[in-house]
Amino acid sequence: MDQLVATQVKPSAPSDIQEKPAKSDHVELPVGGMNCTHCPPTIEKALKSLPGVGSAHVNLADGMAHVDFDPTQTKVGDLLRAIRSVGYAAGTAKMRIPIKSMHCTTCVTRIELALQMTPGVVSARASLGTNAVDVEYQPEKTSFDAIRRAIESAGHGWPNPSRRRSRVASQSSPKRRRVRKSTAR
Repeated sequence: MDQLVATQVKPSAPSDIQEKPAKSDHVELPVGGMNCTHCPPTIEKALKSLPGVGSAHVNLADGMAHVDFDPTQTKVGDLLRAIRSVGYAAGTAKMRIPIKSMHCTTCVTRIELALQMTPGVVSARASLGTNAVDVEYQPEKTSFDAIRRAIESAGHGWPNPSRRRSRVASQSSPKRRRVRKSTAR
């Protein structure tokens, strides 16, 4: 009769198991300031220390960081801060957009939330003092039109100097002429 031999299976340590995030986004971020082969591993280590980062690969030749992450745990802004925290420049663009009809903190909140929901926008800070919003975004992920649509979806716009009526045109309107004629009598 055959003998049964029991073998004990050791469970792997929790650190050996790498869970794949339920939802994964991929982002490519330009990185500045890398000049040797020690730079990419330093940035990769900083990125991988964030919760939700599945993989991070930094290419010295093209100056790009390729990151797969779970957006429910980590935001693009967190990735940029991690890169900056180890002394490198992370590529985003910034612009200030004047906002028309922004009167209260509810307006500020609506504009900021609409922009933060726009893919490619890293941060948005609206201010009643300047009556403008400062937007940090990834140019390769979003466009000016997408940012404009987000602001308009919040019920706001911005002053458009090309649409303003000239002073001469407004003075020669029929209504103005009637007023001038009636006061001249």
